[in-house]
Amino acid sequence: MEKIVNKRKPLPLRIFFGILIFLSILIVTVGAWIAYSTFNRISPLKFIPENYSAIIHTDRAYSAVEPLIGLKAAETVLSEPSLSAVRGPYMQARTFINNASPLVAKIVDRRIDTAIYIEENDTGFVAVIDLGWLSCATRLSSFAAGFLKVKNLTWGDGHFEYKTGETTIYAKPYKNIVMITSSRKLFDISEQIFTDRIVTESEHKEIEGEKINTLKILAPSMKIARMKSFENFYGQQAEKILGKDNLSSITFSITNDIIHINLNVPVNKSECTANLSEILKFKSTKPRLPAFLTSDTQYYTLINLASLEQMKTSFFPMIQKTTDIEGTWKKADSLCKSFFSLTLEELLFSWTGNEIAAFGIEGSSDPVFAVQIKDEAKRAEVFDKLDDSILINTNTSLIVNGMRLPCLELPGFISGLLSMFNINLPRPFYLVSNGYMYFSMSPQNLSSVFTHINKNYIISRNANWRNVSAYSNPNTSLELYYNLNRSMPFFLDNASLSAKILKLYGIGRFDVEITEDSIQASLYANAVNQDDSHMLAGFPKATGKISDYNLIADIDEDPENLYWIEDDTKLKCLNLNSLDVKEANDFNGKIYIASAQGKAGKNNRLWVSTENGDVYLLDKDLKKSKEFHTDTAFTAGGAVYKESYVVPTKDGSILFVDSNGNSEEVYIGPDLNIKSRPSVSEDYIALYSRGFEGEIYLIKDRECINRNNPMIIDGIGFGSPAITKIDGRVIVGFLTQKGEFYLFENGNLADGFPIETGKVFTTNVVFGKNAFYTLSEDAVIYRFNLNRTFSCVKLPDINTAKEAFICSKVFEGSEGIYASGDSNIIYGFTPELELLMSFPLAGRGVPVFADVNKDKNTNCLVLSISREINSWRIK
Repeated sequence: MEKIVNKRKPLPLRIFFGILIFLSILIVTVGAWIAYSTFNRISPLKFIPENYSAIIHTDRAYSAVEPLIGLKAAETVLSEPSLSAVRGPYMQARTFINNASPLVAKIVDRRIDTAIYIEENDTGFVAVIDLGWLSCATRLSSFAAGFLKVKNLTWGDGHFEYKTGETTIYAKPYKNIVMITSSRKLFDISEQIFTDRIVTESEHKEIEGEKINTLKILAPSMKIARMKSFENFYGQQAEKILGKDNLSSITFSITNDIIHINLNVPVNKSECTANLSEILKFKSTKPRLPAFLTSDTQYYTLINLASLEQMKTSFFPMIQKTTDIEGTWKKADSLCKSFFSLTLEELLFSWTGNEIAAFGIEGSSDPVFAVQIKDEAKRAEVFDKLDDSILINTNTSLIVNGMRLPCLELPGFISGLLSMFNINLPRPFYLVSNGYMYFSMSPQNLSSVFTHINKNYIISRNANWRNVSAYSNPNTSLELYYNLNRSMPFFLDNASLSAKILKLYGIGRFDVEITEDSIQASLYANAVNQDDSHMLAGFPKATGKISDYNLIADIDEDPENLYWIEDDTKLKCLNLNSLDVKEANDFNGKIYIASAQGKAGKNNRLWVSTENGDVYLLDKDLKKSKEFHTDTAFTAGGAVYKESYVVPTKDGSILFVDSNGNSEEVYIGPDLNIKSRPSVSEDYIALYSRGFEGEIYLIKDRECINRNNPMIIDGIGFGSPAITKIDGRVIVGFLTQKGEFYLFENGNLADGFPIETGKVFTTNVVFGKNAFYTLSEDAVIYRFNLNRTFSCVKLPDINTAKEAFICSKVFEGSEGIYASGDSNIIYGFTPELELLMSFPLAGRGVPVFADVNKDKNTNCLVLSISREINSWRIK
């Protein structure tokens, strides 16, 4: 019998199959764990304690928040001084969102429910994140917690605690959710209730129903009913009207192009009083008046709710709580009977319909009021009686564009009654047309209405109105349309925050509709097209008396602070995150500033020197982290050289001070007259000693390398020389007051120099892209090339530049030359002297470029003659 031999597979093959089997088991296990984590879930609402004031809900947090982070409207709101503490965290969130990778965006695109709790002396929140399949990681928290080494983070009793300052954040992972709160009280309640918490029918309908990519805010109707502003009108009946278990909701979608907001408030009509039922029993219908509004209507408010008599019955008891409307009505009614033999009800109610409106005509500040006529014969009868009265003069009329427009001179008691509704019509003209009666203090308005309607120039032909009406329900009880591209409606305060926001969305429509069981409101608005260059929200920022128009920023790529000097002795700092302004004024004499860099700039921000020989290194809070004092005065401001601050002294030396407070003095000569800052380029420093025969000294590695053979300038100049290195050559440029340009290479005057311009200059040159630039007294910008040629361009609209500013700055990777003369205009040019897009701008001095709003758009910040800091959005 043949012997069976068991041949073993080769070792490499066995290892391969072993790894394959292991990986298969691992993949199946991980897949099963993910599947278990996906389907083993609990409703996030189970962890939200009841009695909340509001819930903010979204099924996709990143998708909902990402458009809001870039909103210009948010910049406008957060520019308010009272919200400066919120602006910083918001800008940090904007930076995170803008820099988030698609993978991170997908991970954080989770459902989040945040409940807000507001009590008399306390507020709090509970946020519940539904991680879905990602909970496969958080379910292992109890095992992984021991390996997490995060400062101030602890694990115990099934939850994390993270302490930051006086605040403790609690986070509890459970199944598919993570619950987060900063309130221990709410945390304990949430832990106790989640097993027994019952999700109400309203919560299930509004939150667990249709998935949304936007934000929805829900508030218990009971909480709304107990608000003072609501309770003042409806009293105890408010809770019955809105319902005990109902949730009112707001959903909104906001981008820089549109706003779309929907509000839904459930109501129990059966619980309404007779007065209120008169209003709410009417389902909204389609109003007729928009068919008779002209195409040049800039705004309108239309009420299509009920008859005037029914609205009086419903609303007068509410208005009576704040003003004696009933007493005024009775007095007017009595006088009306005496003088007209008419009751006030007959005068106003007998002929009017359900529609009343106020609207504005383009180019006119006087509104037009329109009232629907339900009975023309009755209206004619009432006005005939008014004609017979000696109190009302209807004989006055005006002929406008061939049309007679009668005028009513109303008695004081009727004008007084109208004024209680902010209607000022002491002597209105009126027009009867198409079943409506129009009133206005301006006869030209009424003529325009009549002419436009007869020519069929109606609002439905207006493209702006059609755009914002596309999503509107035709059945409305209230309509409000505005077009801020034309003018600001009379009911808006031009300086208010709401007006500033609406200006960003200049065309909009707000509607209210009454249905069988709810009141629904919607707002749809379109953004106003803005120029590429415009002022950022929160700017301009007021300053004091500016000393030198030299605005500087942190050395960081994304600067956090701006600095400038006021009254020669005060240091001011603007935080670009919060827009708060801080001040330091505890210095001895006139001060000079420069941004810290390297090790000095790691925890500190600014070098400050005084004319009396003091040097300070300041942190971001403007606190002095290092101090250095000398016995000699400084003759000019200092500059940053590597990680040190270098400043010229009165005794013929320059002083180096580092971030540790160590100093070194480099002596140059006894008769120096240095009145301008040192210029720095890599390892080299250039100093100009002013005189009829001026001298320029070079310092390298803290040693003057041409003390005995300085570069000679024939004539006086202002400012500092410009220094750079090109192909290993040290290039120094200098311009005299009489317009002679000197160019030195490695300390020697270059062939063909100086160049004469024949102009007068009070500003020296700066180095840009392979050329030197400056600005003459007659506002001509010069470019001096290294090959002994020069070109020039006249600054438009500027005649003098005796106190001129010119600098070279890199903006979005491209170098630019920025110049300003004696006026409040700053120009930007390419190195070839072509005007940059977005320029000129209002401002003066040395600009700073920074992303103020963290929206990946660079802004130009510049001081101005009007004692302000401007911040321009540029391209």
